[in-house]
Amino acid sequence: MIQPNDNQPIEAIPPPHDERATASIAALSKADSRLSKKERVGLIFAALQDAPLAENRDQALAVMDRVFRMVEDEHGGVPYDPYDKERLYPPVAEMERQEEGKPWLKRYRHTGHYTLIADNGAIVIRVIERGMVNGVKTIVGERTELDKPGADGQRIDEMK
Repeated sequence: MIQPNDNQPIEAIPPPHDERATASIAALSKADSRLSKKERVGLIFAALQDAPLAENRDQALAVMDRVFRMVEDEHGGVPYDPYDKERLYPPVAEMERQEEGKPWLKRYRHTGHYTLIADNGAIVIRVIERGMVNGVKTIVGERTELDKPGADGQRIDEMK
């Protein structure tokens, strides 16, 4: 498995079909099987946590793209198709929005969660929690599923 290393260049992350990367993902999961979305999300979070720290937003997006493709190609059971709802996809430029009052931070909206990526490569993924309030299903909070610093060691919540 790729070991975290603050000084490891982003290029050290194997491309999607590299034998080391595939072995890494397979070691975390059931071999050669279609996994549920929940299981694949768990593999994605584990691989993102283990990946080297990104130096900037572009590197963070590249890491996320590689990790998502590796997991989905190996365990998703659905070929790459941006419109297939059964496959999990990383943030893309079309989803990008400026976070108000924080020019160094971009927000990427997904179904049921969002991703924040800072200029320094820091990544946060937050899940939106829903519940019933007065008989109406509504957003009741959120929880952080991934909080990864950038290569400079700073996390998003520490930045001003």
